[in-house]
Amino acid sequence: MNKNKVSDIFIITGYIISVVSAVSAALYLGSLFLHYDWQETGLSHYIAASVVLVIASLFSLYTGRVFYRKESGGFYTTSISLVLSITVPAAVFELVAGQTIPPWPAIALHGVAPDVGKTAWGRIQSLDPGATGNNSWGQRDHERSIDPPIGKTRIAFIGDSFLEESSVVPVSLLVESRLPRSFEIINLGVSATDPIDYYWRLKNVALDLGVRHVFV
Repeated sequence: MNKNKVSDIFIITGYIISVVSAVSAALYLGSLFLHYDWQETGLSHYIAASVVLVIASLFSLYTGRVFYRKESGGFYTTSISLVLSITVPAAVFELVAGQTIPPWPAIALHGVAPDVGKTAWGRIQSLDPGATGNNSWGQRDHERSIDPPIGKTRIAFIGDSFLEESSVVPVSLLVESRLPRSFEIINLGVSATDPIDYYWRLKNVALDLGVRHVFV
């Protein structure tokens, strides 16, 4: 194998790896900005992803330019193949996930289909027919809307199994029944969770549900 052939293989391989690395770093960096903040993950994650993104992007530009000069047809074919190899699996995954993964906020609370709760954290329902059942979010609570009802102040109770499954009627509903009708209390209790999880649930679920006050 002559030196030119080895050089071509190196350029093509480098181009493919750098493009995939740049896209992966961009997706990871985007997920950090969308779902977390630097206090949670540490600034090092943002720095590392940014460095990889910059280096991979520059290297892909360099190798892509060399590749194009050597063989423009191969450059276009490889680029199109890269785009398809990234976007098609992503689209298929999104389609499958949309059919199998429960919608938000159920996915952010328990991460499984709400029906699972009846035999998992809703076991008390099998012991007492009068026990509060699960709503479409998988919570032992009344059915709730994503946005707070007009004219009502939404309050969230966040906790673990003591809030979710330790009583026939969750304490959140008992408190709500004793408050004026202008208040709504949603149950965001999830069994086997701790204060770190409470903070995550507050930041990524409660606030997006329009909660004004939180009790933990």
